[in-house]
Amino acid sequence: MIKDPKEKTMVVSELAPCFQSLANDDHKSVRISTIKTIIPLAKCISNEYNKEIVIPILIAGMKDKFWRVRYSIVERFKELIEAFDSNIVDELLIHPFLILFKDPVDLIRCTAVSLIKNCTNTIDIDKIQGTILNELLKLKNDPSFKVRSKLVETLCALTPDVRREKATSDIVPVLIELLKDNSYEVKVEAFKNIQVVEKFIGTELVASGLLKILKKVINEQRWEVRCEAIGIVVYLAKTFGREYYMKNVESIFLQFLLDDTLAVREAAIEHLYSLGDEFKSDWVMNSYIPRAIEMFTRPKQNYLCRMSILSSVIVV
Repeated sequence: MIKDPKEKTMVVSELAPCFQSLANDDHKSVRISTIKTIIPLAKCISNEYNKEIVIPILIAGMKDKFWRVRYSIVERFKELIEAFDSNIVDELLIHPFLILFKDPVDLIRCTAVSLIKNCTNTIDIDKIQGTILNELLKLKNDPSFKVRSKLVETLCALTPDVRREKATSDIVPVLIELLKDNSYEVKVEAFKNIQVVEKFIGTELVASGLLKILKKVINEQRWEVRCEAIGIVVYLAKTFGREYYMKNVESIFLQFLLDDTLAVREAAIEHLYSLGDEFKSDWVMNSYIPRAIEMFTRPKQNYLCRMSILSSVIVV
């Protein structure tokens, strides 16, 4: 920051009118360039001057009719808010920024949603688990699967930073709902990230919802979703123990070993090694091997499945 009052006055008096003029230029490329170069100015002038000069330019940019101008702010938003005092960010920038969650351009909504998880050290946590989280949760019905995928990623990343009761009451139900999304990309992202939430919230609360979904996943059309679900099955088994596995998820896991898709069968075999390591040799000999023999000797068992069963016995 410029400390000499004379230099600061010179900067403001000479450069501010130029930035204000460029921010209203007829050419979108000029307005985009103005956004890119305004960050150094924001860092070197006082809060008062930022409120007077820089903030109005940014707010106008968020409302610009050309999407690339709006995007130029979204993609630099973390760097922008780091240039300001936290009070300025909370009071003047958050609300205009949240409007971009409703932007007609998918890329802008995706980027806006995604960057929130990287701003927890800059934006007040009360603001995040209040206004911001409320707006994020509304995006569970966004028409773009890309936005919903980013929403899953962001909600899971935010969970450890918000109050446990807030995560339990607001975030978990939305994530469970997104695990049943019509888009396989969203479901894959949800299965990839749900463990973060489960570890923070507590296993039993999340597991009850997951178990209902996992029982239906074996019939999921997309193999990518079935692949990701295997990791959740194994995670629950390790968390709750051998008895829980045999009672609740063994039939689900074994079904993945007989899946029509090679990638799913290979993923199940890979995870089986960790199950054997967790449940020890007596489980392998007294539980898994008998089940493997039963599956192998079923009438009309597909030869590819028989090969997978043999491979699983070798691995375990």
